[in-house]
Amino acid sequence: MNDDVSIADSQIDSIALGASGPVVLARPSGFLVWRDCAFADALLDFATSERVATQVARQLLSGCLYSSWNTSPSTAEIPEDRMRRYVYSLCSMYQTTHVTPATLRRAKRRFLELGDVATAAFVEHKAVEETNHDILALRDLKAMGLPGEELVARIIPQRARSLVTLFDELAATDLPYGVLGYIYVLERVALRTTREDIDTIRHLAPDGVNITRCVVVHSAEGADATHVAEIIDYIGTLPRELRAIACRAVYRAGAMISADNAADPARWALDRLLDEWEWQPFRGIAH
Repeated sequence: MNDDVSIADSQIDSIALGASGPVVLARPSGFLVWRDCAFADALLDFATSERVATQVARQLLSGCLYSSWNTSPSTAEIPEDRMRRYVYSLCSMYQTTHVTPATLRRAKRRFLELGDVATAAFVEHKAVEETNHDILALRDLKAMGLPGEELVARIIPQRARSLVTLFDELAATDLPYGVLGYIYVLERVALRTTREDIDTIRHLAPDGVNITRCVVVHSAEGADATHVAEIIDYIGTLPRELRAIACRAVYRAGAMISADNAADPARWALDRLLDEWEWQPFRGIAH
């Protein structure tokens, strides 16, 4: 048997997600989550190596994300008014994508100060990958007859605001490895958007009008599957203490994404603004 395979098969890793949070135990074939367990602290002794194989890291991160969900997050929510809900989602995507390159580069400077050249190079690579994705959201809004820059300046969805604040906080810490967990969550959740979901959105627009540039890039149809694999591999190479920081960021970001967002004031602000503008999508364009 290949030595690498046998080592990976025997690996176990565990992480406590905060002082009162659950404990996740991962092995190559799956993960277990303990909440309010009397012997949860003892589970933290289950770690067979400082660094873990990719399949163990994949299960560990999946367990951290799963344990954070209040409800199963959906990226394909269809509202009463589908077009307005899609405009709202584009405003959200703009906010998170707009800050990503600069926030990662802020973390990169700290990694260089720490002497961690490898992680600095990795986050720079991610910053390059994510550059100009905010422009895609603006182009989609423009295709729907909206002034994108003015709209995203006035409409900031609550969930996006919380995520941006968390991302900034993670990048500002002395050990900013949490940014890796944050990026993992956003890219992993993006994979839940399928080709069928994208086709549903495409059918909202007339033929020849592209309103899905941003959502395609952040979906199972884009490059995010490759991006998720890359970040899982990288987090698995981190020392256990630093891997734990990334995992706890997964838990925090996942909880924000799964939180109930139905009462977001930005929804009502968007409706009022679109009514004020007397917006009618694709006015004069035959469907």
